Amino acid sequence: MNHYLGKVLDGRYEIIEIIGTGGMAVVYKARDRKLNRLVAVKVLKPELRSDTELRRRFHAESEAVARLNHPNVINVFDVSMNDENDYFVMELIDGITLKQYMTQRGIMSIKEVLHFVIQTLRGLEHAHAKKIVHRDIKPQNIMILRDGTVKVTDFGIARVTGAQEMTTNQVNAFGSVHYIAPEQARCEATDGRADLYSVGVMLYEMLTGELPYQGDTAVAVAMQHIRSTPVPLHEVNPDVPEALEAITLHAMSASLDTRYASASELIDDLEAYRRDPAGFMPTFAVPSTDGDTMRFVPIPQTERPAPKPQPVRKKQEPVKPAAERKRINVMPIVAAVLLLLVLAAVVAGLWLMILSPDSNGDDVTIPQLVGRTYQAVAEDKSLDFELVIVGRRHHPTYDEGVIIEQNQLVGNIVKEGSRIELIVSLGKRVESMPNYINWDYAEANKDLRTLMEKTVTVQYSYEASETVARNNIIRTIPISGQPITEGDVVTFVISQGTHTDTVPMPQLIGLTEDQARSLLSQYGLTIGIVDYEETDVHEPGRVLEQSTPPTVEVPVGMTVNITLSKPVATEPPATEPPETTTEPPETTTEPTTEATTTEPPTEPPTESTTEPTTEPPTLPPETTTEPPVTPEQTTPPTSDSETSDTTTPEVTLIPSVSQSTAPSEPPATPEETTKAGFVDWTLILPQGVEFPEQYLLEIYADGTPIYTGTVSKTDGSLTLRIHGDGNVKIEAYIDTSLYKTETITIS
Repeated sequence: MNHYLGKVLDGRYEIIEIIGTGGMAVVYKARDRKLNRLVAVKVLKPELRSDTELRRRFHAESEAVARLNHPNVINVFDVSMNDENDYFVMELIDGITLKQYMTQRGIMSIKEVLHFVIQTLRGLEHAHAKKIVHRDIKPQNIMILRDGTVKVTDFGIARVTGAQEMTTNQVNAFGSVHYIAPEQARCEATDGRADLYSVGVMLYEMLTGELPYQGDTAVAVAMQHIRSTPVPLHEVNPDVPEALEAITLHAMSASLDTRYASASELIDDLEAYRRDPAGFMPTFAVPSTDGDTMRFVPIPQTERPAPKPQPVRKKQEPVKPAAERKRINVMPIVAAVLLLLVLAAVVAGLWLMILSPDSNGDDVTIPQLVGRTYQAVAEDKSLDFELVIVGRRHHPTYDEGVIIEQNQLVGNIVKEGSRIELIVSLGKRVESMPNYINWDYAEANKDLRTLMEKTVTVQYSYEASETVARNNIIRTIPISGQPITEGDVVTFVISQGTHTDTVPMPQLIGLTEDQARSLLSQYGLTIGIVDYEETDVHEPGRVLEQSTPPTVEVPVGMTVNITLSKPVATEPPATEPPETTTEPPETTTEPTTEATTTEPPTEPPTESTTEPTTEPPTLPPETTTEPPVTPEQTTPPTSDSETSDTTTPEVTLIPSVSQSTAPSEPPATPEETTKAGFVDWTLILPQGVEFPEQYLLEIYADGTPIYTGTVSKTDGSLTLRIHGDGNVKIEAYIDTSLYKTETITIS
C-alpha cells in the first residue's frame, strides 16, 4: 500500500503517511489541497476490491458515518467510489485509543470511567437515533483527543436497522470476540442493545483491569458470552462501588429483556451515580410471572435473604382459645397503653425543646460560597454545614468546580449543621463544531444556537457553487470537529447556487419589525427567525441584530434572522421616547445629508449581545490620516465599557469640508465656555470599492459614543468638535467594523 504515498487522490488529497492499518483498509494522513487542512483518508486495500462483500461493508461504513453528525462521532467530509480506488475522507484526530489509555493506566478511576463511557454512549445514542448499530464497540475503536473528547470510530460492520434487505452475511457479521453480545455470537439479528452490551464489557474491563471472559480460542470466548455469567466485579476489585457493579452487570445481561433498552437509560443511571455516588442505587424493571412488573434493587447474590413465609403463620397459631379471650377485660389494658403513649409524647416534646443537641447548637451566619471551589469549601473545617450539590451547569465566567449558586441567602442566621444546596459550574461550554456541510443555513443556525445555548454569534458569507444547493452551507469556520467556546464567532459560507443574482443586504438596525419586512421585500428578501432580547436602553420592538451584516451581497430570496428589543421583565416598559439628546440643535449647522439621523448620540451601538467583548478594542493609534484599505472586523465598544474616565468628551458637529459651506466655528454656548479646550477632528470618509455607497458610521471618544449616523461616500469627510482635556482616544466604526483609531490631545 506504500505506492499511495506521495500521490494525490482525485486531484485533491495528497497522501503524506500511513497512520493505521486494518483488516480491509489503510488509513493515511493527507492534506486537503482545496481547503488547506490535514485529514485522514481511509482507503480500501486494492487486493480486496474484487471481494464484493468486503467492498459492500466498506461502502456501508462510509454511508453510515456520513449520516452522523455528533461531537462524539468521527466526522466524514468526503466519499469517493470509482474504478481506481474506494476511499472516504475523515477528520484527522490527534489522540490515542481508549485501549492505549487503559494499558497505560491499568485500573481507571471512577471519574475517568464515567468521563469516557458517558461520551461513548452519547455518540451511540445519536447513531441509534439514526437507526445505525455499530456492532464493534471496543476500546480500540474509541479515540481520545488531547482535550479529553471521545470519538467513536470504525463503523466497518455497522448496519442500518429496519433495512428492507438483509443478507445472511450482514446478520452474521460480528465484532471483536471479547466484546460481542450473546446474540452476535449466536449469529442472530442485532439492534442497539448489542452495542450497550459491548459498553458493559468495556465498563467491566475499565473498573477491574480484566476482561470478563478469557479463552484459548475465539470460539471458547464466544461460548462464554452465551452460556456463562461474569465473575462479580467486587470479587476482582473490592473497590468497585456497588451501584456501578449493578449498572455494569445490567448492561451485560445475556437476556435482551433484562438489559438496558437504550443508551439514554444507561446514561441516566451513570449521570445519577455521578451526581450522588453515596446515595444512588439503580433500580431495574424486570418481568414477573403474573404479567405485572416489579421493581427491585440489585444486591449481591450471597446477601439476598431466602424467603421464609412459614414462621409468620406459626406466630398466629396460638389464637385458639376464643372463649378465654372473652373473659379478659381489655379496657384497663387499653387505658394503660393510651397513658403510656401520652407520657412518651410529653417526654419526646420536652427532649426536643430542652435537651435536643440541635436546640443548643450555636447560631452561625451563612457565608458567601459563590465564587469558591467546592473542594475548598468542603475542606474548610471552619464551615459546619451540610453541603449538597444539587446540580451542575455551564457558566461563562466561573471555571469548572466553582460554586455558582447557593440556596441559603448570605447573612442568614441558622443552626450549625444546616443544609446548604449548591450548584457547581462545569466551566465554559465547549463543544466540537458539528459538520454542517450541505445543511440549510437556517437549520444549521438554529441547531448551533440550541447546542451552544445562544452563546455564540453566527455570521454569513456567500459564494457561488456548482455542487452545493442554494442556501446550503459550503463550509464553516471553524471547521467541523474543532472546539467552539461560549462567545466565539462562527462563520457559515453559504452557496448562492449557480446563479449570481445578488442584492446588498440593507441596514435593519433600529427599524421596527414591519419596517424591516417592508424594506426587505423591496430587495426580494424575507425575514426568517425572530428572536427577542431584553434591554432597558432601546425602544421596544426595534431591531437590535440582523443575521447578515449590512452591504453584504446576498442571493435574492434569502431569509434574514433578526432580534427585536423588548422591555426588561423586572422593570416596566419605557414611557419616554429614546431619542433624547443633550446636544445643541444641529439643524443650522448639520449638512442635509446628515439630517436624517434619528439615533441619539448617547445610544450605544446595536450589536450582538452574545459577543464577549465588553471593553473597547485597544489598537495602536494611526499616525497618518489615510484610512486602511480593508476594515478590520472588530466589535465596537459599548457605551458602558469605560467607567474610569472622570471627564466625558463632548462633541459638536461641524459641516464637512466637502460641502459648499466652509467650516466655521459655531457660537459657543455658556456650558462650552467652561471647558478647558476643544479640537476640530476630521475623518476622511473611505472611497474604496470595498465600501458601499452608504454605510453606518459610529464614532467613540474614550469608549463613549459621540456620533451615530448613516453617511455617503459623496460626503467626503466629517468634522466633529470634541471638547475635553488631555488625551482622548477616538475610534471610528463603519458598519460595526473598526475603521480608524487615533489619539488626540486637547489642551
